[in-house]
Amino acid sequence: MAEIEVPVLVVGGSLVGMTAALLPGHYGVRSLVVEHHRGTAIHPRAASVTQRTMEIFRSVGLEELVRAKSEAQFVQDAVWSASRRLWAVRRRIAHRELQRGHTRDLSPTVRVFLSQNVLEPTLREAAERLGARIEFSTECVSFEQDAGGVER
Repeated sequence: MAEIEVPVLVVGGSLVGMTAALLPGHYGVRSLVVEHHRGTAIHPRAASVTQRTMEIFRSVGLEELVRAKSEAQFVQDAVWSASRRLWAVRRRIAHRELQRGHTRDLSPTVRVFLSQNVLEPTLREAAERLGARIEFSTECVSFEQDAGGVER
């Protein structure tokens, strides 16, 4: 196997891994992402992007793109709830008010809904644009770390 030298090794190329490659790339630091799957997510899975995550995307210039993709996929202020109990109606209303009022005052951005199978490729493209190398169908089975760095 050829030796690859990069400042940052990211093991796992899902939402967190792609973000972990994207952030140093924003500051000019290259990274290598190894992911055992053949590609990014193909099923919707997770769909809620928190306000804090949107703040992070905002800091690297991705907020508008993520918001546009989320608005194309979901009605953003919809409330998802299913219950057979009357008290759930009260809780659902409280949740809606929390999102519309109080938390929005604490941040310059808002939480959005966007499926993982749409968000992951978006993060991948941004990370690659910033110099990340992404290796799918690659598994990290071990590594050694010393004062000079990590070797796999």
